[in-house]
Amino acid sequence: MTEHPPAEAIAAYLCDGLPAPDRSALEAHLASCRPCRTEVTSARQLLDPGLTQRVHLALASSGLEPRRLILEVTES
Repeated sequence: MTEHPPAEAIAAYLCDGLPAPDRSALEAHLASCRPCRTEVTSARQLLDPGLTQRVHLALASSGLEPRRLILEVTES
């Protein structure tokens, strides 16, 4: 894979929806492409089922009112 993969391929990869040959090609690309690895890592963090609980715990320990929290997700 010489070009960056399309967003749909990364989404399918994250959901285990790529066929084995495509998955292997994407993993080979990720091994040599730091920006794509970063994108996959960021997406995995957002998909983490524990994210909501960690935000709740952070709010509770900080005393910040949940309505005052602003989360910003940026794409670089």
